Amino acid sequence: MNLAEEIIMATLENHPEGGLTTINSDDTSSSSVIIQHKFSDYPYFFMTKDSTKKYGNLERNPAVSFMVF
Repeated sequence: MNLAEEIIMATLENHPEGGLTTINSDDTSSSSVIIQHKFSDYPYFFMTKDSTKKYGNLERNPAVSFMVF
């Protein structure tokens, strides 16, 4: 892991809340507050129901922006 990756991982460990922005079908943005978590040695992740707009946006376009609080 390089220094930049170490800084990112340390930041995520100390700031579990954040804003996830996805792209709607009309190319506008959609943001929501999420809580991410790291289990064991797996990467950080979050869960969402498959009936949400966020899920549909991620299926259509996996490009996202994530901001920690």
